[in-house]
Amino acid sequence: MTKTSVPITVFARTTSSLAHTYQVIVPIDLAQVFKPWGPLPGVAEVRDQTGTWNRPGTSRQTWFTDGSNVDERLTEIAEGHGFAYELSGFTNVLAKPPVGSARPSSVSRWG
Repeated sequence: MTKTSVPITVFARTTSSLAHTYQVIVPIDLAQVFKPWGPLPGVAEVRDQTGTWNRPGTSRQTWFTDGSNVDERLTEIAEGHGFAYELSGFTNVLAKPPVGSARPSSVSRWG
């Protein structure tokens, strides 16, 4: 079986420094950012987080507004620049395929 992933990019401009932006994004409340949109559920809450979301190996379970959930594990941190995480165990339509996905996130300066 081949694992596939779907790239997702979120883009926004800010006048804040990279370091400040990183400090805001990493611990952000997912329920405040990911609202239901069309057929896609929003994030309702995060449960069972094993520590602060700034160390590889930290995990949590994200629950969606449709009652489904996914396991999330932080895999990499590049302090002040970005992070990568893995999603697995989807309990909704995303359960097949993909089986799981790894997604790096970064805070970058363009200009």
